Amino acid sequence: MVTFADVVDHANPSIQPVLRRLRGRIRGLGPRMREKVTSKTRISYEVERDFCEVRVQRERILVRVFNTGMRDPKGVITDIPKSHGWQFEKEIPIDSEQLVDYAIPFVEASYRSSRANIPRR
Repeated sequence: MVTFADVVDHANPSIQPVLRRLRGRIRGLGPRMREKVTSKTRISYEVERDFCEVRVQRERILVRVFNTGMRDPKGVITDIPKSHGWQFEKEIPIDSEQLVDYAIPFVEASYRSSRANIPRR
């Protein structure tokens, strides 16, 4: 079984504090949220279904969320092509603690979206 500590160990030291801060902020969104560590590079957060996916790369973290229509004034968020067949539509690259703070409102909107509350089939 892979743990969060395994994910942190897999990331470069420069990104480890960023990953820890991101996890703390996401886990603080609400009591209904559950964390699933599925590999050394993937963590998903769910209510009834996943509302956020965190992919850990060596030098950065990719946070994937639902499109909730929020504006991206910094222009850092990219669209995930529908051809991928993923449920998430937006991807936020994070490589600093300041970008964690920028990303959290998008993660929170995904958490609170009605799509997060649709049970899996």
